[in-house]
Amino acid sequence: MKAAVPVKSLKKALDILSMLAFDDLAREGVALSEIARRMAMPANTVHNLLKTMAACDYVAQTPAGTYGVGPRMTEMGRLNRLLATATAPETQRRLSQISDSLDEALTLAALVDGRRVALCRAAPHQAVGVNATVLESRSLFAMPTGRVLAAYAEPAALERLIDRNGLPDAAWNGIGGRKALDRALADLRARGHERIAPDGPDLVSFAVPVLGEGGRLLAALGCHAPLFRCDAKRQTFILAQLQRAAKDFSTLL
Repeated sequence: MKAAVPVKSLKKALDILSMLAFDDLAREGVALSEIARRMAMPANTVHNLLKTMAACDYVAQTPAGTYGVGPRMTEMGRLNRLLATATAPETQRRLSQISDSLDEALTLAALVDGRRVALCRAAPHQAVGVNATVLESRSLFAMPTGRVLAAYAEPAALERLIDRNGLPDAAWNGIGGRKALDRALADLRARGHERIAPDGPDLVSFAVPVLGEGGRLLAALGCHAPLFRCDAKRQTFILAQLQRAAKDFSTLL
């Protein structure tokens, strides 16, 4: 016998969400009247539930007025795919290989619900290296991977990122307005990478985008290296290796 449901309205909302996620595989959207019919619920009740879920980005209304899964659901699905059991070990293995070849610290990060999420890291074997986990507490805009994720994010994802993190201000060249941020992101896309040199008193940091089909953002691949062993020639070399690795990761992710 099924257990009693403590909050019936929540179950109804989850049932609607399941319908949109699993029954509308073509992502054409489902009409309000059809949802109400299939749920055996009054249309106004369904409409209120949909409005609430849309306000939280779990549901989105199409231009035709139908309803489908929202950006937060899409982000959850993408994160699950990136962290999938079948993918994660190979991702870590390849990242470790690149880290070993460069002898520098690497991080593969994704943008999820407006946040930069480190999917995996690889530590160098140099006597003097960088502990990348120590840098994770910094502002998203202070990290090359964070800037790359912002630069290549889709419009809705960028808005969510700004809602969560605010504008860069001191974390990135004093950028305190949206127009200035848009210009900086456009400049980054034109370069195809981000480099902070120096990053603080003793680091050089880099990041490149990992792009999928149609230029869709999958992740950002970043590297932190001690400044003393990273002259201009080596910086150019590291960036070239990261860009090459990003193409490899695009087929894996």
